[in-house]
Amino acid sequence: MRKTSVLGPAIAIALAVEAGSWLGLWILRAQPGLFPPGRARSMAELGAYLETRDPVLGWPSRRGSSTRDSTGSRIVPAFPDPGHECASAYGGSFVYGSDVDHAATWVNQLSRTLGCRVANFGVDGYGTDQALLRFRMHPADSAPVSMLGIISHHMLRNTTQNAYFLWGGSYVTTLKPRFVLDEDDHLTLVALPDLDSARLELALQNPGAVFAFDELLPGTARGPVIREFPFTLSAIRWTVRGIAQRLETLPWRDVIDPASPSDGYDLTVRIVRAFVDECADRLKTCFAVVFPEAEVLEYLEVQGTSVMQAFQRDLETRGILVLDLVHGISARLGDRSYCDILVGKHCTGHYNAAGNKLVADLIYEFLQAHDTLRTALRPAREGENGRSEPPPR
Repeated sequence: MRKTSVLGPAIAIALAVEAGSWLGLWILRAQPGLFPPGRARSMAELGAYLETRDPVLGWPSRRGSSTRDSTGSRIVPAFPDPGHECASAYGGSFVYGSDVDHAATWVNQLSRTLGCRVANFGVDGYGTDQALLRFRMHPADSAPVSMLGIISHHMLRNTTQNAYFLWGGSYVTTLKPRFVLDEDDHLTLVALPDLDSARLELALQNPGAVFAFDELLPGTARGPVIREFPFTLSAIRWTVRGIAQRLETLPWRDVIDPASPSDGYDLTVRIVRAFVDECADRLKTCFAVVFPEAEVLEYLEVQGTSVMQAFQRDLETRGILVLDLVHGISARLGDRSYCDILVGKHCTGHYNAAGNKLVADLIYEFLQAHDTLRTALRPAREGENGRSEPPPR
């Protein structure tokens, strides 16, 4: 009788915990690190997405945006009219200047300092792969100098076909193309996944069947936790992973290692090389800019070394000109905390206006320090302003 009296409440408690875990995970289904997302939301988003998506890049929408001009550049208040650009910039949110207004972006501040228009083709959320494709899709970009912005997280982002696996949110609007390396280590483009309602249904039930080249599939070491029975264990796995990532300075540190089993490192090096080769074909002078996220700055502060050092060295050995903003920003800050240049209250997020100003200053100094860049810029600056000296700052 005692065993029965104990067993009954225990089963009831276990069922209650399991039901609570199922409900909690269902409520949180759009949060980063969980799969699958809500089916109803995904199906509802599909029609509008197919009407407006960029057929090559995924986003931004073909309908355009009030934040961009007719060329696709973010608005540059210092030189709002397209044409006679002396430089252009490609990349993700750190190039775009997320979380600050148009005037405060480093691209606009650099334009003011140079006295000529720098076009801003950065797009929030882009990987290096999409940035390269965007550059290729802008043959009218005749600026003599172009730069490609890179962050450490790109080495992870470049390995997925659906950014949902990284960020959660929408399962449909975050589809992206990616590159893979063939047997000869050459870049091969895997096009943007093409979905209809049947393919979306399959992607919800068996994502590997639709995203066959994705390293971040649900249930893998870096992919989202699958909401499945027993839901209590799923909830525990998701919670433990989240805590571990918050406690770790750089959760994707291993992907940045050249010896990583992921192809993210080698892939990103080759994407940057392809960007520079494309530049040469278009008679441009180009360079890479390594932007440090908050996690990279913290790692430098704690460990005393840059997690991007090996990557930068690999680029340089391939003859690629690289601006290292990791050490540049750290040196300029001195004893000040890197938190002073970030928008987040807890030392997180993108650069604030002061951080963007610092980036603009460092890039300007880099441009002036290299004869090839300075020489390439001069004709465009003179054509725009009739002078070769920048306006007063």
